[in-house]
Amino acid sequence: AIPFPRAGVPGSSAPLSAAPAAGAPGLRAAAPRGRLRESLRASVAEGMFAEVVAACTGGAVLMAWALSLGGGPMLIGFLGALPFLAHLVQLPAAWPTATFGARRTTLVAVALSRQSYLLLVPLPFLPVSSETKRAVLFAVAAIAGIGGVVGNNAWVAWMGDLVPAGLRGRYFGRRTAMCSLSGSVAALTAGFLLDRAGGASGATLSALAATACAAGAATVWLMSKMHEPLGVTREPLDLSHAVAP
Repeated sequence: AIPFPRAGVPGSSAPLSAAPAAGAPGLRAAAPRGRLRESLRASVAEGMFAEVVAACTGGAVLMAWALSLGGGPMLIGFLGALPFLAHLVQLPAAWPTATFGARRTTLVAVALSRQSYLLLVPLPFLPVSSETKRAVLFAVAAIAGIGGVVGNNAWVAWMGDLVPAGLRGRYFGRRTAMCSLSGSVAALTAGFLLDRAGGASGATLSALAATACAAGAATVWLMSKMHEPLGVTREPLDLSHAVAP
């Protein structure tokens, strides 16, 4: 398998490893402290489940899908390039965040990206040609990648409003440690299953896709338990914002 950046997995760049800038001004949540604590705990659990999605769909697993479907260097190359190409939607992704709000955009985009792997669950057993199966694999990877970028874009804005600036370093440090532990266990388990199956078992790959969907559903449910601070206003999107940096 070729090296794969973690950013290629929906939710694994912002929700799992990134955070709002430590020096950026942030709003203190206009909610009781207990509600803020509940949201922050849910975010930690969400990140841990998101690492399961990453382990079951990224890197070696995605390459195993390509090889099991008879994919050659061209398909593997395109799959490897998708995480980078998906970032072309970063600027357009600001529009739904500004229009519909960060929380709503995150929930919809992440749900779409992580549940797209449902299409892979029955794929090894469908009576269709290998070419069709490879096209479905590429489409799923593209939807997951683009949805992940849109969701990550909105998630960073949401967390910037939700987590008080003075708490960010300590909170995201602890969250990243917990996510790393979960990711390590999940990746080792997925690798063990692939190794036992010889890396090209349709049943094993289907089971990993189903696990990713289940974990992805858990992440969306956990994020739905997180609130969006009151009083957050979004400026109308202006093209001048794109060149301001």
